Amino acid sequence: MSEITTDTPVERDRRGRFVKGAKGGPGRPKGSPRNVLAQDFLHAMAADFAIHGAATIEKVRTENPTAHMRACVDLLPKEAVLDVNVDVLHDIGNVLEAFRVMNGVLGADPEHGMRRLKRIAPQIGDDDVFRE
Repeated sequence: MSEITTDTPVERDRRGRFVKGAKGGPGRPKGSPRNVLAQDFLHAMAADFAIHGAATIEKVRTENPTAHMRACVDLLPKEAVLDVNVDVLHDIGNVLEAFRVMNGVLGADPEHGMRRLKRIAPQIGDDDVFRE
């Protein structure tokens, strides 16, 4: 195996792990066997998907819904960034109080609540709300 050198020293702890916040090394060289194997695998999967993709997805969905759902979940991002304005709740001390305030703002009727919420926060669109 060839040794990789850099101009900047790589910071590691006494066990050889990267120190938190330190910039890592240059990574695996292009053309290394592991990178070539990964690229070959991805090309083979892409070719197979081009031929059998939709049929395979349908078969997995009907014959193994658990695996299908797991694949769907794995495609979702691990984190979601939410930009929520909660000014109306700025001085609320607990969950029950928050529920009472929001129930008072939106009411018990979901359609009426949505119309009122859109008046209060016009930036909210139909795409921002999950419907059944």
